[in-house]
Amino acid sequence: LESVRNPIDLAGPDSRFVRVLGVKLHYIQALPSAAIRPGAPALVLMHGFNGCTFSWRHVMQELADAVGGRVIAFDRPPFGLSERPTEWNGGIENSPYSTAAGVNLTTALTRALGLGKYVLVGHSAGAPIAATAATQSDRCQGLVLVAPAVSLPKDWDKKNGASTSSSLSNTDDRGNSSKQWPVPVENFNTILRIAYTGAIIRVPGVGISYVRASTEKQARELREKGVDYPCPYDDSPVAVAEGYLKPLESSHWDVGVLEHYKALLNEGGLLAPGPSREELPEKVLIIQGENDPTVPAWVARAYADAQGGFDKGMLYEEYKEIGHLPMEQAPAEFVESVKRYCDEIEALSSSS
Repeated sequence: LESVRNPIDLAGPDSRFVRVLGVKLHYIQALPSAAIRPGAPALVLMHGFNGCTFSWRHVMQELADAVGGRVIAFDRPPFGLSERPTEWNGGIENSPYSTAAGVNLTTALTRALGLGKYVLVGHSAGAPIAATAATQSDRCQGLVLVAPAVSLPKDWDKKNGASTSSSLSNTDDRGNSSKQWPVPVENFNTILRIAYTGAIIRVPGVGISYVRASTEKQARELREKGVDYPCPYDDSPVAVAEGYLKPLESSHWDVGVLEHYKALLNEGGLLAPGPSREELPEKVLIIQGENDPTVPAWVARAYADAQGGFDKGMLYEEYKEIGHLPMEQAPAEFVESVKRYCDEIEALSSSS
């Protein structure tokens, strides 16, 4: 590819890099304006699919000041300005772009940065990775899932013994109380499209061309029209689009995307079953936008219910008239929710 550069050359003044498990990760951090408060947890922010540290631009400093601890946001390969490896040992099973690799990178990063106790905050596709990473270390004190792209089987309510009359049931606006996520088995066209894409990206030479063409087409449209969601705290939808498109100037972005797709297919898809409720922190906060077009609100409610609901420490907050990016579209409310949650888990820690 022409006109691509080393990610370090694209880095901003707040950018930092650290090598973790052989991969150079890009991250940014915010510290409280006053001193770090004793006992305050660090926050580790994990973006979703096609996201990057830019996703957290409206809440980094605000979270640090509100919670009183260090706030870290990092780019999950193959996104953002983190390194995109082109060679590794062990084939697809050992891909640095797999979900398992993402989980291990997260925990290893907390060690590399010397974090004591911390809370993981995962958005969209970053949420299931955060959930699994939360089970890897006793230093992880809490888990916040934002618009979580979590998998739900068909008839989950019957299999889990959950009550569909619960306020956190998966009943949607049309009254459907039992659905499958992310792809209903009845949606044959969607299944065929996924299978077709999977077949294409596996063909040597063809896969990389497909990734380049499809990504660059989407990028052109975004540069012309901007993002298609309200962004009241930014200059314009085009400015937001430019922020998210900047990593496409990084070397090997195309290889990273292709290998990420391959790894996902090898693992059985984007949304694999996550940890059981017993493996997760005592209290888990879910933040969801009411009008989320990507992860419907009923999915977040259903996940909370399937994990035992409020009685089992699943805290659920749904923001009115907000879409898939609560931290961008309602930053003040988001910061207050996370602060309230951190205060609660600190109180739990002090009493135990």
